[in-house]
Amino acid sequence: MTSLKDQVTSLETDVADAETVAVENDTALTDARADLDEALEDLATATASQTELDARAARITDLEGQLSSRSAQAPVAQVPAAQAPAAQAPAASTYYDNCTAARNAGAAPVRAGDPGYGRHLDRDGDGIGCE
Repeated sequence: MTSLKDQVTSLETDVADAETVAVENDTALTDARADLDEALEDLATATASQTELDARAARITDLEGQLSSRSAQAPVAQVPAAQAPAAQAPAASTYYDNCTAARNAGAAPVRAGDPGYGRHLDRDGDGIGCE
């Protein structure tokens, strides 16, 4: 009979130990889920930041293309002020987001120096966009 009581006591101790381990595992799981949620938030923030950086890089490329096309235009001869015609309003700059927009405007192909030319339209860099 003592042996049976010893076995019951041993089993009760094992159950108590198993319950302690289960509680510790639940705590560890809760902590791991919190860490995962935080990591996912960090990833979302990083993704948004990368998207913003990509948009800025695309804008810089577009502006460089516009600058390049303006630089490629022939320089204007200087006319003495006495002979200069009346001041004209500056021409509106032309910009095409992509080749579809250039084609829809009837401007394709767009050559370096043409209004609306940009490096983002010239895949092979030969000075002719939307070929």
